[in-house]
Amino acid sequence: MGRTMLALVVMLSIAASTSAQEQTGVLQGRTMDSSGATLPGVTVTVSGPTILGGSRSTTASEQGTYRIPAIPIGLYKVSFELPGFQTTVYEDIRVQA
Repeated sequence: MGRTMLALVVMLSIAASTSAQEQTGVLQGRTMDSSGATLPGVTVTVSGPTILGGSRSTTASEQGTYRIPAIPIGLYKVSFELPGFQTTVYEDIRVQA
């Protein structure tokens, strides 16, 4: 089995432009292994029924940071994948105003 990957998930909610009249949030954080070492290159995917197309992904930077903006308010599944590590999945992650 692969090594364990931890992910620090930080969510900040912000209001979208007034023309859209939809509130959205930002999913951002840092990826690391079980020792606390930074993990660059992790694929971070947020999925849920309120995201157009069902999901959005990004890749963690060299510093292990990631940011997925403009997520509609709601509950989501967030997964973290990197070859050689077990995939980490968090269910019912709430993005709120």
